[in-house]
Amino acid sequence: MPLELSTDTFAELLAHDAAGGMPIDDSRPWPAAVGRGTFSFTEVRPGVVLYVIDLAPACEVRITAPSGPGYFEWGFYLQGRSEGAIDGVAERIATRAGARHGLFAPSGHGGVVRFLPGQPVLTVAIGVSPRAMLELFPAPESPRTERWLEGLARQMPLIEPQRPMAVETSRLARQVVECPFSGRARDLFLEAKVLELLVGEAADASPQRPPSLSHDDQRLVRSAASVLERSLDAPPSLRGLARMVGTNELKLKQGFRALFGTTVFGYLRRHRMERARQLLLHREVSVTEAAGLVGYACPSRFAAAFRRQFGTRPSALRRGH
Repeated sequence: MPLELSTDTFAELLAHDAAGGMPIDDSRPWPAAVGRGTFSFTEVRPGVVLYVIDLAPACEVRITAPSGPGYFEWGFYLQGRSEGAIDGVAERIATRAGARHGLFAPSGHGGVVRFLPGQPVLTVAIGVSPRAMLELFPAPESPRTERWLEGLARQMPLIEPQRPMAVETSRLARQVVECPFSGRARDLFLEAKVLELLVGEAADASPQRPPSLSHDDQRLVRSAASVLERSLDAPPSLRGLARMVGTNELKLKQGFRALFGTTVFGYLRRHRMERARQLLLHREVSVTEAAGLVGYACPSRFAAAFRRQFGTRPSALRRGH
């Protein structure tokens, strides 16, 4: 019979005392009802948590997470396998030894992970909050980071298919499990390895040099660019944009790289910032109004993007002119 655990009861089982919750850096043995092994968790930097799951399940174990503020997760499976799902998403998460996976559960979406008896699991997982995600990857620099940031901006669930781990990725995951240090040296070592793993995920499947575009493809890409420029406050999704101009997502991505030297999202952000700059230079609107007119519901996020683009705060630009 499966053992059903919520994240709350899971935390209570692992807590050392009835009143204590789980700290941000600890390693605990699994309760006998769950199985043998340990569960480790370390917040390597604000909003970035490293998990190491070493478990030989005593029975089928299901851990459910209620809806929350949302999170990104990357898992690296060194042994065993598991199954999981995100609420409201038909696609399932299936991982096995030698594979890795990535997902984004938006605000309001819970999930479940299932471990099967007789199948010991050893996995390294990284959980990243939306805020920490924007600090780590403020702008898309590859097709994968573009998908992540688009999912975050639109609050769309994202489940990436499992992919084989490269030798270097597997080596990094093993180094996390077998960390030889303690104290501050351990903290620095784990943070470095987590960041290396995240960099590998972000850079994975980076596009090669885009092929030359036919005249018709160039026309479609320029039509898509015009659509974005006319809808800075509420742009279509990448899939929707491709359908609007009669092409597919891959050609659209390759076309923007070839014609404009940036991603679709990068092109949109560039024109959003330029439009906001013109509005502020002519004092037509306030900073908050400018943010809304170019599609930013959060003025602080707009201000951060503006400063990255132009090296100054939007409020300073408006005051200076």
